[in-house]
Amino acid sequence: MRKVLSFLFGLAMLIGIAWGGYWIISQIWAQFKSLDSKIALAAITAFTTVTVSTLTVVLGKYYERKKDIEAHLILQNAELFLQMAKKNPKVTLDDLAKKEKELGLNG
Repeated sequence: MRKVLSFLFGLAMLIGIAWGGYWIISQIWAQFKSLDSKIALAAITAFTTVTVSTLTVVLGKYYERKKDIEAHLILQNAELFLQMAKKNPKVTLDDLAKKEKELGLNG
């Protein structure tokens, strides 16, 4: 019974949000229709420009941070690999020194 009520409440909320979004968009559209066409075109162009530039900056920062985290994790894994390789007698010290130099690690 509780699951059914929860489902119905969630469905009602989704329908309400969808209807509210439709109503807001229709009200904004009605306001644009009542404006002079040149003013409406300028407003839409300005809104689009600001939205696209903001999204570009936000997504750029997100992907930059994601790459920094990946680079940090790779560096951590490289240090762990070098520690394990030092314990393995099959890996020569010369190979380890080359790998550390490539990765910029001192160890």
